[in-house]
Amino acid sequence: MNPSRPTLGELATKAVFLVAALPVVLWAAIRLSWLNRRYDLEQLADRLRAVSPWKPSYLTNPRYLGGSAWRLLRWLPPRNFGPCLKHSFLLLDLWSRCGLEPRIHIGTMRVDGEMKFHAWVTVLGSDPQQSNTSEYAEVWSH
Repeated sequence: MNPSRPTLGELATKAVFLVAALPVVLWAAIRLSWLNRRYDLEQLADRLRAVSPWKPSYLTNPRYLGGSAWRLLRWLPPRNFGPCLKHSFLLLDLWSRCGLEPRIHIGTMRVDGEMKFHAWVTVLGSDPQQSNTSEYAEVWSH
């Protein structure tokens, strides 16, 4: 058996979780879209983190929540965010509800004379959300 390929049971578990998480991910996206029109970046981050923990404990799986949000990202509001920024802000809401204390970071990198931007989330005591974040010079964190 290949350890890199998920088993049928793991795929089924992730699919069931995605269906169960759909309403909460959608709610987080609607909330992000609504708050984004009213607050600057720092206030937005603070508001997204100021949430109550989940009542249903089966939703407190940060890895699966992050994956579910990523899979649904293209259909979620707000439309004026790039994928990494939208995903990172969604994780502030979703992971805070799991009892974590996430921080959002925005960095820049020059590639072929162009400035590239990237957003990612960290949690105290864990590695960054994506491995390529070390290539970016952090310009904002909250």
